[in-house]
Amino acid sequence: MIVSDKLAKELQQYLYNAAESNGERGWPANAGWYDFLAGDRPETQDPLEMTIEAVWYLADCEGGKWVKPKLCFQAAISYLKVKLKFLPQESQLREIAALVQSPPNKDKLETWFHNSYSR
Repeated sequence: MIVSDKLAKELQQYLYNAAESNGERGWPANAGWYDFLAGDRPETQDPLEMTIEAVWYLADCEGGKWVKPKLCFQAAISYLKVKLKFLPQESQLREIAALVQSPPNKDKLETWFHNSYSR
């Protein structure tokens, strides 16, 4: 199995758990998760890069507004806690609210993840 495929499938469990715990059963599939798996996912060995791309894709940021960002970030943070054995600081977690209140910006999303997961 290709590493990027393995990472994406590991992340899938967290996406479905976030959806289920928030009463949004089926959300990842409805948001295009299987299209992401089939070819839109990046070829990477980096769980952080995979997560950033998945959040951008599933939150439908290309459409100009955030869609279900709570689910995306809940899954992303849970997944990265396990993969990287690290959680962002409380102040960094609070920054998510401001990030999703403004129009989606991939550079800002990437910056948030890289700043929050750098040691």
